[in-house]
Amino acid sequence: MVGRLVSWGALVIVGFDLLASVASRTIGFPYSYATVGSWLIYAAFGFMIGRRVNVGAASLGVAIIAFVEATVGWAVSWMIGPGRLPNGIPSIGVFAMTVVLVATTTGAIVGALAGVLGRVWPAHA
Repeated sequence: MVGRLVSWGALVIVGFDLLASVASRTIGFPYSYATVGSWLIYAAFGFMIGRRVNVGAASLGVAIIAFVEATVGWAVSWMIGPGRLPNGIPSIGVFAMTVVLVATTTGAIVGALAGVLGRVWPAHA
């Protein structure tokens, strides 16, 4: 069950990155504004996983979704244009630090918080 939600979350987040990248290039809004949408997707999947399993699973599941966004999603946005960095391709160290410390940790935190909400939110009978 968790694997299926994480797989769907990964698919949704990469699709979102694709759409946000295209919209950013077409409409011209700053691509960084899409961060809010990413966090909402993290929260939605964290809530669903937390609701069904537990907070730890929500945190880990969303960390995986965030890892996919920071790697595959970033590659997609890089190919379209908005994900490109002004200084070109980052070093392996900068890339690893960004993926692990920033994206994955943020996903884990958002997933845990949303997982807590999923556990305590009253179920509809």
